[in-house]
Amino acid sequence: MNIDQGLFKLEIIDHHAVLGLPLTAQPKQVRKRYLEITRKLHPDSWSGASESQKQQASELLSKLVNPAYETLGKEKPLTEHNILVRMKGQQLSCQPASLLLTSPAAKALAADSSNLDYNYMTVLQKLSKRQYEIMEQALELIGQISQLNAAYLACKDNLESALPKPPTTAEPEAEQASAPPPQRRHHETMIEGYINRAKEFEYKRDFDRGILELRQAIAAHPQSAPCHSYLAKLYLKAGQETMAKIHLKRSLEFNASDPIATEIRERFQAAEKRAARVSTEPSKKGSGFLNGLFGGKKQ
Repeated sequence: MNIDQGLFKLEIIDHHAVLGLPLTAQPKQVRKRYLEITRKLHPDSWSGASESQKQQASELLSKLVNPAYETLGKEKPLTEHNILVRMKGQQLSCQPASLLLTSPAAKALAADSSNLDYNYMTVLQKLSKRQYEIMEQALELIGQISQLNAAYLACKDNLESALPKPPTTAEPEAEQASAPPPQRRHHETMIEGYINRAKEFEYKRDFDRGILELRQAIAAHPQSAPCHSYLAKLYLKAGQETMAKIHLKRSLEFNASDPIATEIRERFQAAEKRAARVSTEPSKKGSGFLNGLFGGKKQ
C-alpha cells in the first residue's frame, strides 16, 4: 500500500492522515476515531462486497489503521511521533521543493493562512467523512489529507516563504515598529487555534467538547478575555448559567469591551428584565430564563 503524497514523501508514515485526524489529536480522540474506522472496515460491513474490496479493507486495517492506532493511541509513542512530525516541518523549511501539493484543498490552505486552524479543521473533517466509504478511494484520500497536513505544518511553522507568493513592497518603518513582537503573535495564534476548534464543536452542537477545548485554553492563557467570553457563550448554550456568569465576569475584567462578553451581558440584562415583568404576571407554561436567551424553540 504505497502512498506518495504529503508527509509520506518525507519518509514518514502519516498516521494522522491514516486515521483522518488533525495533527493536534489526543489519545481519546484517536481511540474514538479508530473504533469508527474499524466498524467500517469490519468484514460484516462488507458482506455484499466483492472479494477484492474485502481484501483491501482487511489490508487497510492491518497495514495502516492498526499501526496508526498503536502509535497515536498512547501518550509516549504519540509524543515521539509528534516530535518527528515537527522535525519534518523543519525539513520543509530547508527543502521547500519537497512540499509538492497537488490537492486543491491543500493548495488553498497553503495559499491563505488566515484563520488557519479553522480552515484546516473544516477541510479535514470533510475529507475524513469520505475516507473509508469507498475502498477504491481510501488511499487517495489518505494522501490528500497528508498533503493538507504538510500544508498546515508549513503555515504553522511560518514557512509561507517556502511557497510561491507575489512580491510585496517593503513596509514603512512606522508600520514595522508597530508590529507586535513574535512572542505576542505566537500567543495570539495559539488562542485563535483554541477558539476556532471550539467553534467547530459549537457548529456540531458538541458543547461539552467545545467547553473542554476552551478550559484547556484558559489553563494556558488564564487572562484571555476572548477565551473567557466564548466559554461563557458555550456554557449558556449547554444550559449552565452559573458557569456562564463566572466566565462572563472574568472576560469583562480583562476587557470591558470584548464584543462577545458585551453581547452576553446585554442578553442577561434583557432576560432579567423579562423575568422581573413575568414575576408580576400569571405564570405561563414553558417560560424560563434560558429558553429565550438564545432563541430556543418552543415546545
